[in-house]
Amino acid sequence: MILLIVTMITFFLIIVFMPKRLTIIEFYSTSLGTIILQMTTDYVLQFKYHLYGYFSRKSVDFEALLVFFIVFPSINIIYLNFFPAQSGIFKKIIYFVGFSAFATAYEWLTVQTGIFYYTGWKLWYSSIVYPVLFIILLLNLTLVRKIISLSK
Repeated sequence: MILLIVTMITFFLIIVFMPKRLTIIEFYSTSLGTIILQMTTDYVLQFKYHLYGYFSRKSVDFEALLVFFIVFPSINIIYLNFFPAQSGIFKKIIYFVGFSAFATAYEWLTVQTGIFYYTGWKLWYSSIVYPVLFIILLLNLTLVRKIISLSK
């Protein structure tokens, strides 16, 4: 639980003090997309296939909701805000790989501290899934921007 609290405070401070490169509607829309993607993924992988879970194996915990509604959207906001969209492909790849490595390392920490547990899932699966998820986040931002431009 200490890791979760430290994570939420750290991400909050990063978001408050970072230079904002996205609009409020982009933050809001992409965060909702992140929550929907996460909850859909967890519904299938956690509840249908029982591959992993958060905190208790007996019920849905309040703490898990903090992960869904604060941690995951915060990662989305930070990732998209600092994405080097105007840079060359090499810098984008480095950023992308770095964020994927961070997410995998952070997941390992959550397993060690009891925030997350595996019942069939493996960490190396996540190292494959995170790059796909980060691409989906970028595609979602592109879609949000397209919708915004069409509504003007």
